[in-house]
Amino acid sequence: MRKILALATALGIAACATQTMQADIKDAQLVVNAATAIVNDVQNAGIKIDNIAQINTVLGDMNTALADLQKATDSTAAKQDVQQLVNDFADFAGMIASINGMPANVAQYLRAASVLIPEVEASVGIVVNNFSAGMTPDEARHILENAH
Repeated sequence: MRKILALATALGIAACATQTMQADIKDAQLVVNAATAIVNDVQNAGIKIDNIAQINTVLGDMNTALADLQKATDSTAAKQDVQQLVNDFADFAGMIASINGMPANVAQYLRAASVLIPEVEASVGIVVNNFSAGMTPDEARHILENAH
């Protein structure tokens, strides 16, 4: 699991299809929503999160990057926001991966997000390679659309 996240987020490896800015923003929103759902699921399962303050700070940073991305007028303006979101997600995934006893859906949400992030990266000109994490971007979107 950590290897998948490290490859998909830190190194920016993924499918290289480009899409519209609106689709990218929707994918970025799915990633941020999934991160929030992950924290909620872990807490609802009664699992103690020692670094919850740090995780909440990173979630706030992800929301800020998303808000900035939503204001971007073109891919050049969006590039920095996407990179910030990717970095924040990598930090978030690393923190979550260190928690013992996570609910099963957490790994699935992280994997699905790792498929969508590179879709967003590619659309703003961040060079990425092919990587599927065992699912297509549409499958990842379906999983994250149902994250709660």
